[in-house]
Amino acid sequence: GLEFRRVLFRSGGGTWTIAPGGPEGRVTLTAGGSGAAATVTSDGHSFVAWGTRRAAWRDHVTVSGDEALAARFLDAVNII
Repeated sequence: GLEFRRVLFRSGGGTWTIAPGGPEGRVTLTAGGSGAAATVTSDGHSFVAWGTRRAAWRDHVTVSGDEALAARFLDAVNII
């Protein structure tokens, strides 16, 4: 799985684990993180920019662990 940490300075921050297995080839999202192969950390303001592809995620996130796995996931993110 991939652990995603979104850091906000007010309410709404948190840690979620994203894993394969959702319906129609999508992913599942579980609150909390444990044993993830990669961890992605971003602040909330930046998430809005790179999550909607208005900015490159590489300029706004920190990745630890399996960088190739994280990059494949982040390259596919497009919040519309």
